[in-house]
Amino acid sequence: MLLAPLCAAALLLPPGAEVGRASTFGQPGDRWAGGRMRCQRLMSPAAFRRALPYGVAHRRYPCGTELAIYDARTGRSSRGVVLDAGPWGAIHRGRWRIKRSEREPGRWRGVLDVLPPVARRLGLTGLDPVVLRVLP
Repeated sequence: MLLAPLCAAALLLPPGAEVGRASTFGQPGDRWAGGRMRCQRLMSPAAFRRALPYGVAHRRYPCGTELAIYDARTGRSSRGVVLDAGPWGAIHRGRWRIKRSEREPGRWRGVLDVLPPVARRLGLTGLDPVVLRVLP
């Protein structure tokens, strides 16, 4: 498992870097796919279309925030642009559930969800360990 080396590497990361797990959302057949993304109504249609191939979901960063994402399992990196909020999936008592705030029970399964084009660039499969930071 890569978490121990990833935690050790976190000591060498620049301030503001975030370490956690990432998964893919928006795959065909995903029961949550097909809805409007949070940023779709906040960004111009042209800006949203340009950012879509780099789309990610993050709980705290505002729409349009650009991220550098590094997949510790594959060693690949990609640019990401926050287009949605999430991931909201959490594990509580061994079961998957939706968690909307820190006060609700359960542990969030990841810090980032990425759209399929970003997942392909990262070589992301399942729930991979990632390091991300906000780009200037």
